[in-house]
Amino acid sequence: MTLTYAQILEELKKRRLLLHTREALQKRSSFRIDAYDEEASEESCFIFFKAVKRSSSERLKTILSTKATLILLEEDSLLEQIPHDRTVLLVTSCREAWSYLSARSFNNPQDDLNIIAITGTNGKTSTAWIISEILNSKGEKAAYIGTLGNSVSKEIVSPHTTPDPPALFALLDSARKQKIRYIALEVSSHSLVQKKVCPIRFAAAVFTSFSRDHLDFHSSMEEYLNTKLTLFTKKYLREGAPSFIASQVKPFLSQESLERICPIFYGKEKLTQDKTNVFETKREDLSGFEISYTENGKVYKAEAPYLGEKNKENLFVAMLLAKFFLGHWPEVSKNTLRQIPARLERLSLSKQKSLIFIDYAHTPDALKDSLLELAKYKGDAKLYVLFGCGGDRDQGKRPLMGAHAENFADHVTVTSDNPRSEDQTEIIRAILSGMKNPSSALVVEDRETAIIKTLSVLHEGDCLLLAGKGHENYIEEKGKRRPFCEKEIVLNFYKENAS
Repeated sequence: MTLTYAQILEELKKRRLLLHTREALQKRSSFRIDAYDEEASEESCFIFFKAVKRSSSERLKTILSTKATLILLEEDSLLEQIPHDRTVLLVTSCREAWSYLSARSFNNPQDDLNIIAITGTNGKTSTAWIISEILNSKGEKAAYIGTLGNSVSKEIVSPHTTPDPPALFALLDSARKQKIRYIALEVSSHSLVQKKVCPIRFAAAVFTSFSRDHLDFHSSMEEYLNTKLTLFTKKYLREGAPSFIASQVKPFLSQESLERICPIFYGKEKLTQDKTNVFETKREDLSGFEISYTENGKVYKAEAPYLGEKNKENLFVAMLLAKFFLGHWPEVSKNTLRQIPARLERLSLSKQKSLIFIDYAHTPDALKDSLLELAKYKGDAKLYVLFGCGGDRDQGKRPLMGAHAENFADHVTVTSDNPRSEDQTEIIRAILSGMKNPSSALVVEDRETAIIKTLSVLHEGDCLLLAGKGHENYIEEKGKRRPFCEKEIVLNFYKENAS
């Protein structure tokens, strides 16, 4: 999609982003909104925001060589490096400009949709998935956008939890054309810092959990929390939009935040002096669970084919959201909801007596919660866990995950998980440093080999949690991604060892 030069100026002025213009004679009547170096061309209105791994001067030479004639800058020190036959627009924030111009190029589809923001360290994917499932089951057209991809368009893909602006607003435009009414959108802390969703006014927002993660990106836990909390402001929420916050998050909130947000808390325990929606667990086993909620003397029940205390909360807040939008409590059964891919997903192994689960748990809290959940069902058998930690990410969580694995599993296998540019041996050493008895762990750097070796020692009734990779179908190492599917490795192992 394109915008005219006049439309670009109008949008930047409307959003109070434009600081200065240095105009040259324009031969083009319209421009494509681009921000990726490889897309820059003479057709581009190129958004030149600061790169992480390259100097701005070095990048600018590359962009200028593409003949891009309209460039947006936020670093005025670069202005003199740009020839005067190029038009330059100096703005307060290139990231914001990218988002607003992308939205405008698709005629602001966000304004015609009910978009639900889901943020939180853990639980974003499950909650967004479940609310879209519930709304669809009630005859409402709803879609999901997040870590698992999206249910709007197979043609529009994104490697990020919250897509970059061109993909995000293309998806919202496609949703509008399909007459989809509701979008459940995972909103990461990265996307809030990078202003990806600033054109959106959300119809509701949820904060599912808060614990350590992304300290490679955020300077501190306080900054990480404050970034999340920016979502719960008038800048992002429509008038009357509810803010649902898990009761686990309440201790992290200041009095000022509580008064400003006016949160609706939810969870399994009532908070003193706060209005908290509380559910009860009626039944749970390996086939799923049933929860209930009492309101005005009437009991409402819901079943789901999921495991885990956190998923009970995720289901419950999805029901609260559905009630807000539908005006009544939805009936929810196992048949209503599909399995959430790779969220404590049990693999179907008809002839095997071992229990194999795949889970995306890649934070200390998530790993601990998943292990505690599976421990309920192992009986006298053993609980195994196989995991690693990603490279170029928060290094401080590695020993914490090692400690949780040792404390809550009977047997630990430490392996690789997207080492990226780091040395996998060093990542594993950091994980083992958190264990009291690191020699008890099975260490196998190659993840496929590690899975096969661990599967080979399982006995009847034993339970294995493959943690960290989840739905991902690749391993990222040294700048490249190679195909990798844990589910296929497990299924092939048992197929080859069927006799």
